[in-house]
Amino acid sequence: MGYNLPIMTRPPITPTLFPAGFGKAGQEETWTGEIQTVTFHNPENGWAVLRLRADLDDTLVTLVGNIPEPQEGWWIRVTGVWEESPRYGAQLRIKKWEFASPAGTQGLVRFLGGGFISGIGPAMAARIVERFGDQTLEIIEKKPSRLSEVDGIGRARTKTIRESYARFRHLAEVFVFLQSYGVGPGTAHRIYNKYKDQSIAVLRSDPYRLAMEVQGIGFLTADRIAQSMGVAKDAPRRLEAACLFSLQQAELDGHVFLPGDELEERTKAFLQCDDFDVAAVAAELARQRRVHLEEDRAYLPFFHHAEQKTARNLARMTHGRGRFPEAALGRLDAFIRECMELELEPEQKAAVRCALSRELTIITGGPGTGKTTLIRAIVAAAKKARLTVLLAAPTGRAARRLSEATSHPASTLHRLLEFAPQTQKFGRCRANPLEADLVVVDEVSMVDLPLMYALCEALAPGTSLCCVGDVDQLPSVGPGQVLRDLIDSAVIPVVRLQKVFRQAQGSMIVSVAHEVNEGRFESQGKGTLGDLFFIEREEPEAVAKVVHELATSRVPSSYKLDPLLEIQVLTPMHKGLIGTEALNLQLQATLNPDGQPFTVAGRPWRVGDKILQTKNNYDANVFNGDLGIITGFDAKERQVRIRFDDRELTLPQEHLGECQLSYAISIHKSQGSEYPAVIIPLHTQHTVMLQRNLLYTAITRARRLVTIVGSKKALWITLNNTRQKERHSRLRERLVEAEAKSL
Repeated sequence: MGYNLPIMTRPPITPTLFPAGFGKAGQEETWTGEIQTVTFHNPENGWAVLRLRADLDDTLVTLVGNIPEPQEGWWIRVTGVWEESPRYGAQLRIKKWEFASPAGTQGLVRFLGGGFISGIGPAMAARIVERFGDQTLEIIEKKPSRLSEVDGIGRARTKTIRESYARFRHLAEVFVFLQSYGVGPGTAHRIYNKYKDQSIAVLRSDPYRLAMEVQGIGFLTADRIAQSMGVAKDAPRRLEAACLFSLQQAELDGHVFLPGDELEERTKAFLQCDDFDVAAVAAELARQRRVHLEEDRAYLPFFHHAEQKTARNLARMTHGRGRFPEAALGRLDAFIRECMELELEPEQKAAVRCALSRELTIITGGPGTGKTTLIRAIVAAAKKARLTVLLAAPTGRAARRLSEATSHPASTLHRLLEFAPQTQKFGRCRANPLEADLVVVDEVSMVDLPLMYALCEALAPGTSLCCVGDVDQLPSVGPGQVLRDLIDSAVIPVVRLQKVFRQAQGSMIVSVAHEVNEGRFESQGKGTLGDLFFIEREEPEAVAKVVHELATSRVPSSYKLDPLLEIQVLTPMHKGLIGTEALNLQLQATLNPDGQPFTVAGRPWRVGDKILQTKNNYDANVFNGDLGIITGFDAKERQVRIRFDDRELTLPQEHLGECQLSYAISIHKSQGSEYPAVIIPLHTQHTVMLQRNLLYTAITRARRLVTIVGSKKALWITLNNTRQKERHSRLRERLVEAEAKSL
């Protein structure tokens, strides 16, 4: 499809008793025009109510139906069926739609200036159309050099306009192609962003690639497209795609591999049939080297390689010694006293000595056991010995806390390893290792198998690695259970910190966190260093009401805390009355009632909203877990301003696709972060998520105040549920095997 196609107009209107100017109820018609108003849009399912200004006579037509992410200013051609709503009158229910060419000079100006074509605002659009008239789109597409005839357009802007218009045309072609197979524009956007102008070619050659390569498109969607294109239900590529997708989805559940019976169960569920020999399909994929089979375990090849290589690398390091001068170890206590003016406890001294003298060390302990103090001591002693030290953590917020605590630069692991988003590869590797004597990584409970593999590959022989973390917290979001496997292997030197130090004993938060970890909840109230309270409410509506009151008035007033910057609601799930989605809308309405509203990617936002960055963005220098405030929005320039800590960034509005409202966030998303105060709703609505380590993680995110609101039954379920969802991983066994071979 191109914008130079002739415009298809609607058929003649037959006079009826149906509202004047429109066809009969039940009659199918085609209309072309400009989206004047997006009256309603549901971003979850794409359902929209639109007002279309017709191209012939400016008639306003109400459209209802699925158009994901519609925008005012789009020119579309719609085929639909007339119906009459008792409340809203005549409506055209959309059957299919496509982009259309703008009609008339004013239509062209509105189209070009509507923000779809980079480099053209409303004023520039008017100048371009004034110069080229009805030939404007043809000039942009076929003779873009002539744009220089318009005052204010140079070579650079011409290039921007040409490329942006070409992208819009390609996207329109993909929309039209996919609509013929029942796929909406929201999915088309993701497909185009992945494959660009090769999108249609990829779809025609192998639609199942979508399930494996495009985020947000599952096997069932790809399978529907494939079967619409004539792919048989027993086609080998369909069976293989279901098997591969099962392994890929297992990764999202934290698994490194799947046992044969579980692979068969998952694959048959996707195929919606029991007549296929999944083992034979897996064997064929193994022959093609797209799956690795090991006894009764099926791996995606990368995960098998990563698990094996990580175990070998770590096992090699277990007997190595660090580069800290051996002569200095004898006077290490004096070293630390001189650096920090601090006398360490015996178990702390043992931890520091192990981290400096060994090539590989793990330090684990709960809140108040001095992990941060130990890192400070290790870094200070290493620097005094003129060793090069690198500090890192999985998230940006955790890295900043580490840097503040040690007065030494720290970065995210991805930045330390020079991850390139464009290639999805790490710059630091065996051929280009990190230049350091000692690498210290905090919050290792959050590190998954692929990231640990990348870190181990980037360590030069002789570089020491010290891993610090709380093994009782939630495991990583990604596949594996690295910290637990390393500790359980019993082949790596581990220092367990168990003593809660006097300076932390006044914290009710620390006391209750340790109680929860033991399956108890006996203490609450005010402490000298931190308060913790449980407020009992049975009904979810009552829980939501109290959470709202605490976050918006009671806690800010009593503790003199900023409700946006210093109070965080942490909840187990996204859905339900006390999930993140509902709570965010309630808190947004109270804490930011007058913020300028706007919509990006079909999601409502307001200037002044509290948001959470959910992906690492190295170009913008913002990272997963960073909290920000929207400080401005420019619809004309399609830009949003966000303040992250002390930095205010101006970013393309599309950046909000990497963000979510964060008045309330999931407990999983809070890992690696700390807040002055946290409020935790706890109810049986979330029974599927209620586990002891989830509550333990939430409590340990707070510095001054924890308030838990919920039912005693939910609390009892949480304290007594220690059954973590089993993760299929063999890192522990491989470490033991690799250690035995190295002896």
